[in-house]
Amino acid sequence: MSKKSKQDSPCCGDSCDIGSMKAKGLTERERELVAIGASIGGNCIPCLEYHYEKCIALGFTKEQMQDAIDVAKKVKEVPNNKIYETANKLVAGNNEKGEPCCKPDGKGKPCC
Repeated sequence: MSKKSKQDSPCCGDSCDIGSMKAKGLTERERELVAIGASIGGNCIPCLEYHYEKCIALGFTKEQMQDAIDVAKKVKEVPNNKIYETANKLVAGNNEKGEPCCKPDGKGKPCC
């Protein structure tokens, strides 16, 4: 049995192989770089490894991929930081508006 490389075998089956998707404005190179960020956003290590190898094959430099990784990290950190900030404020009783997080829907039930 021959061993397939990560590049030949999408990590999540065909769902990770974006090469077969119809392009709607981005080049294959751009789409693979976007896939690096999406893999980070989705917490999918096999996807990240797969798209990293695709980016290498498409001629991206490590610096270019690091830039994509840094952007993905920054985007991912914002909601992560906000949820913890909000949770800490709620526990500390520091709700700035002094209101519940959700207002009743008019029928006496909270939205959450």
